[in-house]
Amino acid sequence: MEYFDELYIVRHPPVTLAQWESLIAQRADFTLPDRSLDCHIYIGDVELDAANVYIWLGHSSGQQLPVQITQGRLYFPGIDSETVSFVHHLALQLDACVVQKVHPMNVAAAEVLV
Repeated sequence: MEYFDELYIVRHPPVTLAQWESLIAQRADFTLPDRSLDCHIYIGDVELDAANVYIWLGHSSGQQLPVQITQGRLYFPGIDSETVSFVHHLALQLDACVVQKVHPMNVAAAEVLV
């Protein structure tokens, strides 16, 4: 079984919500989820705060990828090579860095295979 790795866009000073919204306002491949009180957004079994979630619609698979901004960091769950490339492009536009957090179970599984 493979577990989701995570990507973050980070910088100092942190990306502000206004900067992020200004960037995605120029893009047709982002949308906002329904922000009603009964809206729930999940990645696996983890619920995200819908108030800080934006949806990337540009993945070639047609999959909608939630992007969460918290504490000046942009969080991208469940990554693949296309998403990695996209996140690096966004980070360049924000003059920021990309940090990948590898799920510890993926590391353990790779060690077993060696």
